[in-house]
Amino acid sequence: MLLMINDIKYQEVLIVPSLNMEVPVAENTNDAVYQFGAGMLVKRKIDSNSNIIIGAHNLGSFSKALFSPLANNKLIDRKVFITDFKLVKEYKIESVHIIFPTQVNLALNSKSNFLTMLTCTNDNKKRILVRATLRKTYKFSKVGSSVKTFLKRKNFIIQAKT
Repeated sequence: MLLMINDIKYQEVLIVPSLNMEVPVAENTNDAVYQFGAGMLVKRKIDSNSNIIIGAHNLGSFSKALFSPLANNKLIDRKVFITDFKLVKEYKIESVHIIFPTQVNLALNSKSNFLTMLTCTNDNKKRILVRATLRKTYKFSKVGSSVKTFLKRKNFIIQAKT
């Protein structure tokens, strides 16, 4: 387990170093989960080859918390990492779509080996659907020094589990 806040287990962390973004990820969603992190819309382990679908709040154009940076920056070609500190999956953002709240099921209809991130627009009238394709999977002990430095700076405890 990565982090426990108010009886909520955040077991992974999603990282976009170029946006200075790191968000703890729980395996479920509810209002309590969304207060401090992100949640998986469909429970998945990161060691599976499934489409991992993660949602979090956008707190507005002046915020850098949670998924706010996804709404306020250019995203195509940025690297995204998700780790449980045993395994790391490295993705590259390929597409960004603005959809209506009634179209959220589009996030569920995706191929395996995708990471789908979902948040609201700044005015909360639509949703931002960000898709990234898997580029690499490796053990946490092999993670690059820039990601380790980023996590240390963000006060995550780093211990590679073998």
